[in-house]
Amino acid sequence: MRTFLLLLLQLALSIAADYEWSADVVVCPVTCGVADSIVNRNVLCIDKYRGAPTLESFCDPYTKPASNVTCLATPPCEPAWYASPIQCPTACGQLTSSLPRSVLCQGKVGGQVVTIAESYCQGSKPASTVVCPATKACVRYAWDVSDETCPYTCGLLANVVTRTVRCLEFCDSCHEAEGEAVSDTFCDAYSRPAAYINCPATTPCLPTWYTSPVQCPNQCGLQANEVSRNVYCQGLVQGLLVVIDNEHCEGSKPANSVVCPRLQTAYIIVGLLALSAAPLTAVCSRPSFIGL
Repeated sequence: MRTFLLLLLQLALSIAADYEWSADVVVCPVTCGVADSIVNRNVLCIDKYRGAPTLESFCDPYTKPASNVTCLATPPCEPAWYASPIQCPTACGQLTSSLPRSVLCQGKVGGQVVTIAESYCQGSKPASTVVCPATKACVRYAWDVSDETCPYTCGLLANVVTRTVRCLEFCDSCHEAEGEAVSDTFCDAYSRPAAYINCPATTPCLPTWYTSPVQCPNQCGLQANEVSRNVYCQGLVQGLLVVIDNEHCEGSKPANSVVCPRLQTAYIIVGLLALSAAPLTAVCSRPSFIGL
């Protein structure tokens, strides 16, 4: 029995020696940026004497080559350091600050940019923080107007007063109380104050009622009558005495006419009462002065 088994083994070995496995040669890619891949290949059992494929059962199954080959990834293409963008503050009044950012080594694998091991990237790794400088101090702009005002002295005509209008820059964090004059273009043109002030006329000085003088007639025998006269309010304007509105004068306005009483004839005794033969002389007088 043992001898029979040995004969079978020798027969099998002799048969196996006449056949061998043949597998296609696989060439893995060498260009950069190729990912891990599995490449299939043909594996055949070949008759050594005929050089032709035969049944796989004739070849040793334990020595059969793998029907696929794993190709390792090649180094990434264009490896380079990538730092995420940082937007430093732009608002006014910001102090110096440090902002974190992502720093990665990236390259192209399979035509796409991916993160790769840092050992592929050359040069020093960029800093993972960025220092942002301080921004300009906060300022505001406002119109400044000089203190010119309308005069209030009496007796002035209506006039125009010119004043200075400037655009000032104020720094809120600079501890400066006074602003600095800058170009008018920094201030709002629509809110610019007027450079001129229209000042109304002031009240006339020493307002008083004026009545023109009236001369009553002095002829004897005339009846009492009214004589008109000019009555108006006058005052000093620009140093000149002029007629002004009646509302400026105090008290009631005097009458526009004067009543002249009638002149009566009276006789005055000349000489002593003893001289009764003396003639009488006729004179004109007001009623209050009529003689006996």
